[in-house]
Amino acid sequence: MVRFNAEAEIIPALAESWEQTDSLHIRFHLRKGVSFHNGEEFNAESVRYTIRKIIDPNTKSPLAGFLFSISDVEIIDPHTIDIVTKFPDGLLLRRLAGLVLFVPPVDYELRGSAVFAKEPIGTGPFKLKRWDSGKEIVMEKNPNYWDPGRPLIDELVMRFISSVDDQLAGLLKGSVDIMTELPGTYTLRVAENPKTQVVKKEALYAVGGHFNTGIPPFNDRRVRQAANYALFRDDYIRYDLLGNGTMVATLGTPGQIGYNDDLHPYPYSLEKARELLGEAGIKTPLKIDVFLVPFVERPARIIKKQLESIGFDVQLHIFPEGKAVRAFKTGTWHMGMATFPSPTAHVSFSHELLFHSKSYFSLHHDPAFDKSLEEATMILDPRKSELAFRELEKLVHEEALGLFLYQRIKTYGVRRRVRFRPYLTGMPHFSDALSMASDPR
Repeated sequence: MVRFNAEAEIIPALAESWEQTDSLHIRFHLRKGVSFHNGEEFNAESVRYTIRKIIDPNTKSPLAGFLFSISDVEIIDPHTIDIVTKFPDGLLLRRLAGLVLFVPPVDYELRGSAVFAKEPIGTGPFKLKRWDSGKEIVMEKNPNYWDPGRPLIDELVMRFISSVDDQLAGLLKGSVDIMTELPGTYTLRVAENPKTQVVKKEALYAVGGHFNTGIPPFNDRRVRQAANYALFRDDYIRYDLLGNGTMVATLGTPGQIGYNDDLHPYPYSLEKARELLGEAGIKTPLKIDVFLVPFVERPARIIKKQLESIGFDVQLHIFPEGKAVRAFKTGTWHMGMATFPSPTAHVSFSHELLFHSKSYFSLHHDPAFDKSLEEATMILDPRKSELAFRELEKLVHEEALGLFLYQRIKTYGVRRRVRFRPYLTGMPHFSDALSMASDPR
């Protein structure tokens, strides 16, 4: 409906304009003449059908927790809709911009969700050509895309290469044009190659963990704080990122709306960490199980070593991203660890994703926190809203609800023949990427 540009500003997309008609209604005027990749018309019914599907409890959509404020969608005419909320929602536009994509109602009903998931259809600049599960997705240019002149390339191939070494080898040899997650330890090799370059962009993108506050030992704030005091964060910046990052005080990052720049990262103090564990009556060694995805294995191993210095026996459980969502719900984890982009460019994303009881990924279930988050969300005045979320950030920090590491300066390995512009949100967009005929060197 709406989307973010490269600098995380909300701009029109499938909706050309919108206005808040009252505290519970946002009216959207939809773009005319837009069709899905199969030719089905995009219209008001497409919006109503998709949003109703997401918020329907029977669908069990992971997005339902982010759209919990929506009551219904009302069709005014074929290209005008009202999104009706249960209460005022000052962040709805951001969630729509970062998270919601629309499906063609007729096709979705005909083929069903399982088939659609394997052969999706949208309105975007690229349409699915081929999907070899676990290996690659091939997209081709949508000649009927509503934004004239885009995309600028005819075919987009997304390869799933599990080994970072293999990804780098492909980039250096020319079989890979863009490496979207370039570890800091690999940047020198990319910079030294005459046909590749390192592209950097400060991203609204944090790395860290979130505690299971419902079970020992992290149901005690002192233990959560002790874990944060035990981290020597310079090691992460130096060895994991080669300087391409900055320490953070929460899982929010500078540049996000609501980020509280009055907060400071927990200082390194093994003495303070041991003191807090003693106050909490913790007997060591203490076994903890940590859920993580492969990309954070390097910082996780640094965490493991540092937490062992205060008596934690850290067991790392690594799940490939294709299996991670299901695995998260099948085990009992003391902590989850991952990368946290910010598709909404707002601190509320990490609050809703990790700390709100209704979230699929939350390990924190506190009615008081839920109430504070929901009340902050209901504020429509932008300045008052930001102040409320700054207070929530302070609460997250003081309660040490997560293990706070760093904000990434996101690094990409890019062939020089490709023009690629990273987005501040850290989400990859390729509609304005350009592939030149050959490497300029």
